Amino acid sequence: MLYYLFEYINKLYDPPGFDIFRFLTFRSALAAITGLFLALYIGPKVIKLLTKNQISEAKKEDGPKFHWSKAGTPTMGGVIILLSVLIPVLLWADIKSTYVILITVGTLWLGGVGFIDDYLK
Repeated sequence: MLYYLFEYINKLYDPPGFDIFRFLTFRSALAAITGLFLALYIGPKVIKLLTKNQISEAKKEDGPKFHWSKAGTPTMGGVIILLSVLIPVLLWADIKSTYVILITVGTLWLGGVGFIDDYLK
């Protein structure tokens, strides 16, 4: 979405140095930074929410003993990863690109598979 905003501003006003937002490498770096800060910001909040709602790993008596330490560990942490990937993509990418659409749909699909897997545990 920001991609289209910067493209519009560049066409309308042509500010000096604004062409840099056209470059994929620059937008990729900004998306990576956005994703990092987003994960650092929402990560503790999501973990606290998952812990509060008791969405955590169950202790399996028949499993290996070293897995017992995982009891109570919040599950569904993939939500943090999904949000930290998809939000920067929607902000910085050309969302009309076929490649971006395919990767976004694939990411959502696999995130859904992970959600169902964690939910059924």
